[in-house]
Amino acid sequence: MKKLVVTLMCVVLTIGLIGCNKTPAGNASASSGGSDDMLGDGIDDVTGDSSTITEVGTAEEILLDTGDYKVILDDKAAKYTKKDTGYNDGVLFSLTTENNTDKKVSFVFKDIKINGEEMLLTEAAALDEIYGNETDANDSGFAGLLVPYQSLYASETTTIETVSFVIEIYPVVGSYGELGELIFASEEVTFETIEGYPGEAYANDYNDEGNDERDVYTYNEVTVEKKVLVDDELLKISTTGDITYEEGYAQKIGITIENKTDTDLMIISDYVAVNGYNQTTYLWHNVPAGEVLETSIDLLYYDLMLSNIDTIATVEFVIEVGLVDAITYDPIVIETSATGYEQSFEYDGTTIYNENGLEIIVLDDIYAIDRFTGPVFIFVNNTGGDIRTNFENATINGISAENQGHSRLPSGFYNVRLMDYSDDMYENDINTIDEYACTLTVYNENFEKLLDAEPVSISY
Repeated sequence: MKKLVVTLMCVVLTIGLIGCNKTPAGNASASSGGSDDMLGDGIDDVTGDSSTITEVGTAEEILLDTGDYKVILDDKAAKYTKKDTGYNDGVLFSLTTENNTDKKVSFVFKDIKINGEEMLLTEAAALDEIYGNETDANDSGFAGLLVPYQSLYASETTTIETVSFVIEIYPVVGSYGELGELIFASEEVTFETIEGYPGEAYANDYNDEGNDERDVYTYNEVTVEKKVLVDDELLKISTTGDITYEEGYAQKIGITIENKTDTDLMIISDYVAVNGYNQTTYLWHNVPAGEVLETSIDLLYYDLMLSNIDTIATVEFVIEVGLVDAITYDPIVIETSATGYEQSFEYDGTTIYNENGLEIIVLDDIYAIDRFTGPVFIFVNNTGGDIRTNFENATINGISAENQGHSRLPSGFYNVRLMDYSDDMYENDINTIDEYACTLTVYNENFEKLLDAEPVSISY
């Protein structure tokens, strides 16, 4: 295991105020017969188990070469994305685009077929069909072709053998990156995948070096009673008594939200915490007037793993109702049958800051969990108020990383934050993170800076 070396520059309390190339294809939908209001094939709510999808990769292949424009299929494992929002989860194939003209253009991938069958579209994937991947004049760029998990679940496909699609190219015009009229449309192109691709997961590299990878979540079963949590003139929120685990996704606590008013209500969670640990989970629901919404609080398994939570005892959350002049509710607490369980708060790491009621710890290893790969920070907030953290100007092994991050942490809670750089590693052919650097800014609830863009340097 590599020794962790951390450098945090001298911190001084200061006060101050907060201070993928995609372009909407304006004419693309009209040119190709699409519609700006396309909503996919209604499969957004289709569910399944992503672990049943066979991991594949591709060999390098030229899919298009007109002299002016070129699209190359990269020699890489497919990227299996799993976002905490559920938006655009799927299998991402890596492509390189080349634009050998003196004008910026956008490459649009349309009419995707999987194993010869037309791919059913989620709403997000349908919208992607009127978006493009920009490539500057006389330059090359990275592009991704996404096959959503819902599309595979809906067609009962577990192995992607062939992918077919059409490439359209539009000029990028105007001051806001609008697309002009279609300048090129290919015939259908097809590529084959390689099953069991040897480069299928960067996590293997970390295992070889003795780093800690936890990709199997184990937990103790608990129960939740039916209970009314909120009941006022606006709404009624209740637990259903259901708590289930969806493999590879989350522990889900069933709730209902009743809108008692004659107008639609937007319900947004300010935070969700389990056993004192803030989670990346959030609630964001529009509940129609007079209706009851059946939904769940989804506690993501990798959040629980990083927080060392195998037993859910309490779930606390705060909601806001409305977007303008929102009403904020007092903290709402769900207690399980494990109420009273003593949660561990011990970690193997290095404290890089411990002043003003805020402690920041960085764990000794890079973590690779479900293809989320990066350093792990722990924030302990005893400042007496909310804090907000911003990670910026990140580099891995000296290479600039696009992924930045920010989070909010209420007072009295822990926050375990894995900074995911798997996409940056994938695009830059980085197998291991040896050096990580960033600047870290922390604001208190009055938007005063506890840390002001302090450089952090970590060696593994």
